[in-house]
Amino acid sequence: MPEPTPSISTNLLFLADFEPEDVTRRTSLTPTRTYRRGDPTWRCGDAQSPMRFDHDGWRYTVVDANGWSFDEHIRAVGELLDKHSSRLAEARVASGANLVIRLSGITSGSTPEIRFPPQLVSALAAAGASIEVDISHAPNDEADDSPKT
Repeated sequence: MPEPTPSISTNLLFLADFEPEDVTRRTSLTPTRTYRRGDPTWRCGDAQSPMRFDHDGWRYTVVDANGWSFDEHIRAVGELLDKHSSRLAEARVASGANLVIRLSGITSGSTPEIRFPPQLVSALAAAGASIEVDISHAPNDEADDSPKT
């Protein structure tokens, strides 16, 4: 029986204290979401004491597609960095923020092998970015749910 396709989401994040609008202007990318320190998070807790962000944030969803392999997500990140690495680096330096590529997913199969081609590693370095990988395991019937990032 074939292993189920993982549910994966790939995001480009700027995190720190900065003006999210400045990152948008410098990168020419329209963010999926921006938030400010003190805004409620998606993990809101209860109405009496919602959880709040402790930093400003700018998020651009590179890929949010079920049915894509990890290799396809990594290829999409490489294509984004090929087009925008100099502007991303400029925005990172100007904002003083951390630039993080976050690849997160849920799988019910075995942990996938993830390879980063040398070109991607070089593009990450050129943009001053780091990459995070977060793979969660779920029972077979939960693997199709979208990750909450």
